[in-house]
Amino acid sequence: MFTLTPKQHALQYFLARYHDSWIPDWLLWALGTSIPFLELAGGIMLCIGWRLRETATVLGGLLIVTTYGHALAEPLFDIDGHTFTRLVLLLFVLLAPTEANRFSVDSWRARPDKRNP
Repeated sequence: MFTLTPKQHALQYFLARYHDSWIPDWLLWALGTSIPFLELAGGIMLCIGWRLRETATVLGGLLIVTTYGHALAEPLFDIDGHTFTRLVLLLFVLLAPTEANRFSVDSWRARPDKRNP
């Protein structure tokens, strides 16, 4: 995000690789420039525990886009790399009981206000 700018991310990882595919250039630009922002925001939101279900769902959608892109470029794409590891971590977040995480923003917001009985 900060070293490789979103524009360079789109050029290097989307337009250079998928320009000759069925995907239109405007969609490659949109995905290539927005994914770094979504990943950064999603990572921060996961770390602080804010809107975990929605965040994990968006990041899961990004995993689907990434997996499809790799499979489009390499038909025998090996999913055991980063994709599988990230999927397991997202599933853990989705399956873990929200109320058990005392330190998340979601848990803090769900607590009843003890000042107003």
